[in-house]
Amino acid sequence: MTPRLKKLLVGFAISLVILVSDRLSESSSDSTVKEKVKKRARTAKIGSNRTKRFKEQAAREAKRLAPKDYTPSQEFISIPEDVHALADWGRNPFTDGKSTTPVRLVNQPVKSEIVREEVIVSNVNALKIESVATLGDKTFVIINGQRFQVGDKIDNMRIETIESDRITFKTGSKIIVKNVGT
Repeated sequence: MTPRLKKLLVGFAISLVILVSDRLSESSSDSTVKEKVKKRARTAKIGSNRTKRFKEQAAREAKRLAPKDYTPSQEFISIPEDVHALADWGRNPFTDGKSTTPVRLVNQPVKSEIVREEVIVSNVNALKIESVATLGDKTFVIINGQRFQVGDKIDNMRIETIESDRITFKTGSKIIVKNVGT
């Protein structure tokens, strides 16, 4: 046996002796001393006022959540008849019943005494011009997801010219210019 192993065995024997003596002293002290009964902490008990507190708390919560009686300090202003007669807003509440916006004509002659723009109401604003593409000598435009070229008709309007930043439509004798991306 090596000296190191001898030292370890001696240490182990000493620890066993201490363990046994500790157990014996513990068992002898238990037989002579009465064991104290642990009482529950006072906070763990349910007091007689607990139900009373809960009822008061529930009453306060019900009072807080109850609808409050509101009495105005002044009379309310009555709703005008034209607003009261509205059934629904429709497509755009800021127009006077028309679903499209007027478009200014580009090639309209200007009168000298009164400058007056003629407008045309059409559904040109409903058109979404997405992109313009040029392949060789042909130019195409994508409007509302469909491909068109010069001369094609969209809603009674004929495409006159397709440029990289704007499209020119013609309906009857009126010309409408719409920018790409609008």
